[in-house]
Amino acid sequence: MKTVPVLTRSLAVSLMLALAAPVVALADPTAPPPPGKAQRAEKFEAMRTEHMKAELNELANRLQLTAGQQASWEQYEGARLSMLKLPHYHQTPTETATQIAKMRAMRADQMAQLLDNLSTATAQLRVVLQPNQQQVLDEYARDEPKRMREEMKKMREKRGDMAEQPGN
Repeated sequence: MKTVPVLTRSLAVSLMLALAAPVVALADPTAPPPPGKAQRAEKFEAMRTEHMKAELNELANRLQLTAGQQASWEQYEGARLSMLKLPHYHQTPTETATQIAKMRAMRADQMAQLLDNLSTATAQLRVVLQPNQQQVLDEYARDEPKRMREEMKKMREKRGDMAEQPGN
């Protein structure tokens, strides 16, 4: 039986989770979200960024990075944070199935590029880590889907179940 490297599985799971999430599209991806949603979206994005930075700080502390590993860590950290910058699209009632499919394909292409950058940064970081640090990084990657589900649940609770409010 052929085994798949842990990093490859983690990236595949991340991609599947990203693509499984409800994806909506805009005819104009630069158009602002509808009134009222903009403030909630900004608050949610700030919460996601704050959480990611805290998680990365915790990982850095667990890794006990040396000065010689810092440059690779900063590339990895930047790649992780760039994943949060994937634009969100808001579907309009007049969009066609073709427009929606094209927007979803564009989003998948953008996600693939971000994941490729993350894969490269992760590989470069792993090369400079000691075996015990590599194990910490590997465990972190394996546990990511579980942490993501738990954090999304916490964020929804913190937002006050906005999904049940009219207009969402």
